[in-house]
Amino acid sequence: MNTAKSPQPRLTEAKHDQLRALGLKATVPRVRIVDLLLRRAERSQHVSAEQIHEELRSEGESISLATVYRVLLQLAERGAVESHQFAGERTVFELARNCKHDHMLDINDGAITEFSDETVRARLHELAAEKGYEIVDLELTLYVRGKNPPA
Repeated sequence: MNTAKSPQPRLTEAKHDQLRALGLKATVPRVRIVDLLLRRAERSQHVSAEQIHEELRSEGESISLATVYRVLLQLAERGAVESHQFAGERTVFELARNCKHDHMLDINDGAITEFSDETVRARLHELAAEKGYEIVDLELTLYVRGKNPPA
């Protein structure tokens, strides 16, 4: 890695401990990917492996797309990252959080907006119960179009 082009990742003890708790060593690629996911999480952004790869490469990292996929899969298997595939589109990732949320996907531009509505979730549980079912997992994706779609 060329440190003149790319600053060292923030290798804090907390990150080492968090990765260790997941059964993973705190390697530079893992820490850089987690840092990028943390930056995106601050803006509730979802990111594909290809976008992560491009961004890290533009920051001067020498990392392969295969490594990015491998790290994301390791993190997803351990529950630290969630993956979503909306309507056959490419898979996007976000850091796992304790709060339940759902997604709106703009079919015109692919923008993903998160939302949370306990009234909607409660009603879905009621509907399932009325039919004799219990919801064990719920992921709601609304496919939307902006009111003023591009020409």
